[in-house]
Amino acid sequence: ESPTESKFNLLFILPNKTISTSTSDINLDDEYELRHTIFMPPNVHFGNGTYIIGVKLLNASTTMNLTEYNSSYTINMYVSKCQYWDEKRYMWSSDGCEVGALTTLKSTECLCRHLTTFGGDFYVPPNTIDFKTVFKKFKKLHENAAVFSTVLVIFGIYVIAAIWARRKDRQDLIKWTAAPLMDNLPIDAYHYLITVHTGVGKEAGTTSNISFVMSGESADSGVRKLSDGKIQVNF
Repeated sequence: ESPTESKFNLLFILPNKTISTSTSDINLDDEYELRHTIFMPPNVHFGNGTYIIGVKLLNASTTMNLTEYNSSYTINMYVSKCQYWDEKRYMWSSDGCEVGALTTLKSTECLCRHLTTFGGDFYVPPNTIDFKTVFKKFKKLHENAAVFSTVLVIFGIYVIAAIWARRKDRQDLIKWTAAPLMDNLPIDAYHYLITVHTGVGKEAGTTSNISFVMSGESADSGVRKLSDGKIQVNF
């Protein structure tokens, strides 16, 4: 359920006026970021789940009578964690440490009850797809014609490349598969595997009918055609 002006779980006002360079050793860039950052320690939020964020302009100086309008804004979400190397358990641990309110995207403030070597763990959650509204946005494809056209072109090239690659795979499968000769007899007691090599160049192959004679000390095979009689193979 989406929040309203009178029904909500948490309320934050930006910019945060409690952050000041006079009370902490931070530069102007970090001060601006911290003034526009909502810090939520574990005892404030409600754990894992789906959160719906409502944004409202506070104390607007002008009044606009609009039924529908768009306002662009960007929200970045990240999770920071303070850890230290526990030599007894031989692992990273966060016992006795917590993340401070002066944490930014570039640095993490660690508040710990013991002195040791600290490290920070940083995680940026991926953007998820809201399937409740994603299909409604297909009605506005004309507003992003360039992006939509690019996606269609890339998808078309992918389909063509996939068909071409599949045909080449089938040709290689036929080319490199061992096939019995068309004049083999059930009474044949000895079997031989013959490989024909005509070169590595693109035009090195041949479409000619290849025949061979296999000779031994006692007899020969006679003229045999190197074909199974079903598939035309280019050697």
